[in-house]
Amino acid sequence: MTLQRALILTKAGSATDNFELTQVEKPKPDPNQILIHVRAIALNPVDWKMAKYGFLIKGYPVVLGCDVAGVVEEIGSQVTEFKVGDEVYGLTSIGVCGGFQEYTILASDLASKKPSNITFEQAATLPVGALTACLQVFHYFGFPTPGKQPGSMKGKPILIWGGATSCGAYAVQLAKLAGFTVIATASPASADYVKSLGAHHVVDYRDKDVVEKIKAIGGDNLTHAIDCVSAETAKLAVDSLAPGHNGFITCIAGEPKNVPSNVKVQGVLLAMVYGNPVDRKFVSDAQRELSQLIQDGKVATNIVQKVDGGLNGVKEGLQLLSGNKISGKKVVVVVSETH
Repeated sequence: MTLQRALILTKAGSATDNFELTQVEKPKPDPNQILIHVRAIALNPVDWKMAKYGFLIKGYPVVLGCDVAGVVEEIGSQVTEFKVGDEVYGLTSIGVCGGFQEYTILASDLASKKPSNITFEQAATLPVGALTACLQVFHYFGFPTPGKQPGSMKGKPILIWGGATSCGAYAVQLAKLAGFTVIATASPASADYVKSLGAHHVVDYRDKDVVEKIKAIGGDNLTHAIDCVSAETAKLAVDSLAPGHNGFITCIAGEPKNVPSNVKVQGVLLAMVYGNPVDRKFVSDAQRELSQLIQDGKVATNIVQKVDGGLNGVKEGLQLLSGNKISGKKVVVVVSETH
């Protein structure tokens, strides 16, 4: 039995207190999996929320961590797309075998080769943020992705509530590439950043007239919105849609209440793709399109806020997230500098 270091969660109840750095068995890949040596882990709000509330967790002890980038150490017997030594990034099996360890498992269809023009730290920001954005902007709305049909949505407005969040930043860029007229919300401090990503209009989410200002921009053509912040802001996004028209909103942080009957609401949780073959195939294809867009310089990764210290740095990063100390950046823990 080969051992490795891992940060395990022993029980629910706290965002950071119930983790323990210990030795665990190094996992072995199944036929359609790859084992990677983890170089970087991106942290998400869902990580500390899983630790505190226990949702999505199959049992304890458990290794959390959704977003990883690293180097392929071993491949399963049926894997043909990857070879040992490939630099990759991907989505872990959330709540079962995560990234807070030196070596972890990725399903081969939920992994992609790392574009050569980005670092491991940048690559780690992609799975949850960018793939959730793809689900929100394209899959559930039924719109073609820009990797397949760039510019196909020319001139159609879309509202992205939370344009400076990890997911929102990817959504702004992808929506712009697809041809949408992008209306995003952000703080004044993040407005220039969101504009640099491609937003045509940026509205201060703290403005007391934010809904009316968005409605004035979108008019009768604004029928689609995505929310990346909360159930409360999702309701504001719904209120911003063109009245009297059929609308559609996708949301990742809680569904809005008291929604008019002509507005469809779709909650989005990336972890649910594991059990849905259609959604999983979309995510797998979108990840490969995304890698090409990044390689071609058409999509930029999130701005990275690095946390050093290896696996010991994970708790520090989770404290930053749970304490709302991060804005406009993605917290990434550097696990190892060399393979």
